[in-house]
Amino acid sequence: MIEADGPIATFVCVQTEEMRKKQEAFLNEVAKSVKPSERTFEQMLAYFIETYHAVPTNLPKERMREIKANVIVNYFPELLQEDREKELTPEEKQHYRRRSDSFIRALKYPEEELDLEFRAFLIPQKTKEKKKNQRATAAQLTNSNYESILEVEMKTEYMSAMNVEESILDDLCIWRGVTQKDMDEKSPRFVEYAEALKRLNGNKK
Repeated sequence: MIEADGPIATFVCVQTEEMRKKQEAFLNEVAKSVKPSERTFEQMLAYFIETYHAVPTNLPKERMREIKANVIVNYFPELLQEDREKELTPEEKQHYRRRSDSFIRALKYPEEELDLEFRAFLIPQKTKEKKKNQRATAAQLTNSNYESILEVEMKTEYMSAMNVEESILDDLCIWRGVTQKDMDEKSPRFVEYAEALKRLNGNKK
């Protein structure tokens, strides 16, 4: 899943029967034309680092907490049924006043109970001009030579992209590929893969 920061808005998408059938036919065609892949999330990140000269970075504690909340809301919603004793400070309540109640409860959930592993990578503005030995150098988010960041959680394979070009995200999705199970079940990962292929083919025309 890809999540991007920005203004919060709610959209209602009504899918007609004709749209549903068209989408289903499209996904079936894609499933027939691709071979299953067993590449892992870890391998995809290694490809990302090598291809785009991405640099590992340390996430600020508050940002890590926000990613944890998004992971819980999307992957462990059942944990939010239980009220946590710890309350947000008045400053935190003000900061997150536009977020949902579920997100607020997820912020309070103890991270150590989930055994999550967060990573973040910065992409240089001018990738080709960077020297190879700079790839292994840890950077800070305040480094003005970087403007794009990819944040991930390894256990759930959650990804959050900020200022990352769509073509890069599509490349990662296509490079990793999908499993036979993804194709059989038309999983969200397969849908993202199919849409990435559609954009790629559209750009080639």
